Formats: sequence, C-alpha cells, structure tokens
Amino acid sequence: MKVIVLNSLSHSGSTVLSMVLSASQNAVSLGEVYQILRDKPSKWLENNESCSCGKSSESCEFWHPVLRHIQTHQIDDIADRYKYTLEQFTRIYGIHSTLIDTSKGDKHIDIYRRLNVTFKLIYLLRDVRSFAFSQSKVAARQNRKGLKKIKGKVWFQFLKWYFGNKKRLNKFERASIEYHKIGYEDFCFNQSDRLIELCDYVDIPFNAEYLSMINAEHHVLMGNPMRHQKDKQSAIKYDSSWLSDRRNAIPSALFPFITTYNKRHVYNK
Repeated sequence: MKVIVLNSLSHSGSTVLSMVLSASQNAVSLGEVYQILRDKPSKWLENNESCSCGKSSESCEFWHPVLRHIQTHQIDDIADRYKYTLEQFTRIYGIHSTLIDTSKGDKHIDIYRRLNVTFKLIYLLRDVRSFAFSQSKVAARQNRKGLKKIKGKVWFQFLKWYFGNKKRLNKFERASIEYHKIGYEDFCFNQSDRLIELCDYVDIPFNAEYLSMINAEHHVLMGNPMRHQKDKQSAIKYDSSWLSDRRNAIPSALFPFITTYNKRHVYNK
C-alpha cells in the first residue's frame, strides 16, 4: 500500500487535488483522516454524516467498519486508530492500493513516522490573496464576537497564511522530510504539466483523464462541499472572484515580504 499525504492550510484546494489523484487506478482519497479519527466515533455514526461516496457514515463501505471497530474495541490512542485504519484500507482495497490523506495540521505526519509508514508528502499552497478572501468570508458567516472578529480581517489572514505555511515548511526541512511543493493556482493554470510532475513524484502512471476526475474513488466525510456536488467533479474550475476584492491592496503593500513569499512558493514554476 502507498500513502500520499496531501498537506496544506485549510481552504487551499486539497479536496480538488485529492479527487484528481484518486482518479488514478487503485487510489482512494479518505479526506481529513486525522480530523475524523481524533473525534469520538459516535460523532460520525450517530449523526449519520454524509460521505462523498454517496452513502451515509452508517453505510459507507470504508468508514462504517472502521468507526464501529474503534468504538466497539474502545481504541483511544489515535496512533492505534490510524494503524487499524491502514490495516482496514489494505484489506478492502489490496496491497497495491494508494491511500490519500488530506488531514490538516501536521500531527498525522508525526503518527505516520511513529508507525514507520512510508509516505509521499505533497505540500499545497494557495495564493495568499485568494486564501485571505476565502477565510474572511468564512469568518463573516460565523458572526464572531469580540477579539475573534479579527479573523474576518484580510490583513490578519495574510499573516496567518504566511506564518502557517512558513512554520510547516520549516518543520519539514528541520526533520529532513522529503516533500513536493505545489501552488494551487500554478496547478489550475498548468494542469497537465503539474500533474505529470505529481504523478512522477508519487509514482503513479500519468493519465490526462485524471483531470476530469472520472472514476475518482473517495470516502470523504468532511471538507470542501464540492465533494458532494457531482457537477463540480467533472473538471477543475478555478474561482477567481477574489480578483475583484480591493481589500487585498493594503496588506499587499504593508507586507511586501508576504507577497514575495507568495510569488516564490505558489508560482515558482
């Protein structure tokens, strides 16, 4: 079994990219595995969450037996939960299968290393202006109070993006963790070229049809709503609405080191 860890900050395009890769033979995206396993199984089973496979968590061929086993055997340690998840994945999809994990944060990376699991790490960055636009909209919908209202400020999201990505990449460097870095915009605007490089890195035969996400197999319980929208899984459609957001102008001028970092890491090709 191969493991592909597709890591990024939230709202960076990992769901789209994972579905592209899961269109390859024997590859299956499980979405944000860590975020699912860290919670009580009852949260997912009793609420009957909807899986991207089209079934509920109670009927999903993958997550139902995994969550039931964890619940029945009272497995509390998340590393042990991960170990069982990997074992179940192999039982269902075979030893030649490829698991795609899009978990946020980096604790799951430490777990894979602790379990001596070999994985290929892809690190995805989204243009800071698009990221800030998206995150500020999310914060506005949440109607935050007091100091938490700062999350709705574009300049705050610029800083969050910069320090979040820098911290993650610095950790990989210090720990000598090999990774393949890719910008989401760079991928969207140069799909075939970037996909060829990705396939070569993760050792998957390249096929341009992956970009149409035809035959993509995934069991994603949380993440981008597009996982449930079949019409959005036929092609990669870039959302450029952030280009008209004038709020990006001031933080771009105030933080030239962030715009430089953005250009170097998102558009380095």
